[in-house]
Amino acid sequence: MSIVESARPSHSTRIARFQAIAGTALLSAAIFAAAPKVARGDLTYTGTGDGVGGNGQNWFNTANWWTGTTTGTLPEGYTLTTANVDAPNTVMPSVGVLFDPANQGLSATYVANLAVKLSSFYVSRASGSFDGSSGFSDKLTIESGTLIVSTTSLGSDGPGIIVQKNGAWIGNASLKTGGTNKSSMGSGTYEYHGGVFTQNNQVQLGSAQNSNDPGSNSACVGKFIIYNDGPDGALLVGNGFSIATNNASGGAIGIVEFHYDLNTHGVGLTRPIQNTLFNGSLSLKNQDFTNVLDGASSRLNLVLEAAPTIIGGAPQNLGLFKETGKIGGNGTWPKAFYSFTDPTVGYSQGATISASYNSQVYSWTISYSGLITFTDSATSAYTSDGITDPGTGNDVVLIGVKLPEPGSMALLGGAGSLILARRRQKRQA
Repeated sequence: MSIVESARPSHSTRIARFQAIAGTALLSAAIFAAAPKVARGDLTYTGTGDGVGGNGQNWFNTANWWTGTTTGTLPEGYTLTTANVDAPNTVMPSVGVLFDPANQGLSATYVANLAVKLSSFYVSRASGSFDGSSGFSDKLTIESGTLIVSTTSLGSDGPGIIVQKNGAWIGNASLKTGGTNKSSMGSGTYEYHGGVFTQNNQVQLGSAQNSNDPGSNSACVGKFIIYNDGPDGALLVGNGFSIATNNASGGAIGIVEFHYDLNTHGVGLTRPIQNTLFNGSLSLKNQDFTNVLDGASSRLNLVLEAAPTIIGGAPQNLGLFKETGKIGGNGTWPKAFYSFTDPTVGYSQGATISASYNSQVYSWTISYSGLITFTDSATSAYTSDGITDPGTGNDVVLIGVKLPEPGSMALLGGAGSLILARRRQKRQA
């Protein structure tokens, strides 16, 4: 099967290139902490993004934090043993809450260790809103420094987004995206561009409640978006990467989106997720909830921000997931990724995934038994020859399919455009 996954031109404005921070120590011990059942967040970010010199977005401006009775306490300076942090921003400026110690009066090596004091961190939780309102669009951007957290929930009640452009994220407990509040599901997105992403515990995309409460059946969406346009770095995940985590009762949807782009060295690649810490397994759960959103729950999208290198007449091989454990799943549909644009189309072993750049369509076959061999796993570097399909591996890879002969290219391009146009009409109907 073949489907045009995305037709998107390159960015009109490229994201600024940031210098990578020097080495980040990885934590090996996971801290298991449940989200506290409280009426509000004990610390809430109140900056609105309109401060002089970015003070309204500055993490390190004490006036932007509120404890319920007073302002002036940063999360890493909080003294209570049990607490949680909300990071809402009512107007969601381009970066939202900005964690950038290198440019906010401190050092690029600054470490904010919230895990030793705070049991959970929220980006979008209406119950913690400082003025009692709900429906905030919440965003946190990391540009330098190191942020260490425990349990993290993105999109508990509304849209919650973390964008990592550089620096380091270290999560010692679960990272949950897309709904953890059974009464009001939200959408959560982690968007990676560069730097070091280390999640010592599980990543959960689509973290609907798993109870039998009727409110648990609300739809929620969790997304993980990986660009290759930022500084060198790697995405390291321990204890598994789970997609549509509790969809058996919650109707959750998980979306993984890989962007092929030129990195800071001018090399075109995707940046794989490395499930190489502890129990590195990939869980693909699929369930058809026609009363919520049609289609399977574990979805994959490939976006081309540049033209892939052609090797032997085929686009270069690409790596998606590096595994040390098994690839598993459950539900009423097979354990495989499904199309982002048409979630009724499955990508079983050997299925074709296509994407376009400047009207040129490129295709790959997907393998769940492939092998990724890095030239440098710390920077996610590999060559096309390092992505193979031995049939005995544990990795998810894309193997390039030879381009049609020049005489048939126009016909193929027209067919692809027709397919894409029909799907757009279907979605708009």
